[in-house]
Amino acid sequence: MDIFENSYDGIAFINANGDIRFCNKALYNLLEIEPGQSFNTKDFTHPDDLKIIKQFKALKPKAAEQVTNELRVISAKGNLRYLEINSTAQYDKKGNYAGSRDIIRDITAKKTI
Repeated sequence: MDIFENSYDGIAFINANGDIRFCNKALYNLLEIEPGQSFNTKDFTHPDDLKIIKQFKALKPKAAEQVTNELRVISAKGNLRYLEINSTAQYDKKGNYAGSRDIIRDITAKKTI
């Protein structure tokens, strides 16, 4: 059984520009988009939460080994979802932010109780 494809959580590899380079079916389902469709984190992140992504990208390598953030997204069908994102930043040889590897969990049910 392939953990990547069978995970209930979204799993994504994101480049420095926020483009989703590779993700599993769970993330497509969470965002309510067709598998294989190209997208960027800015396409779905709630406008008030874009600053969370910017702050993460600005972290120095040691501080960003693994970071957990909560933010909101608006799915392709207009549904507001709350996410918990466990991110591991990736850096190039010069220490510049190059992207991240992320596990994305839908926590909407906990947030809307």
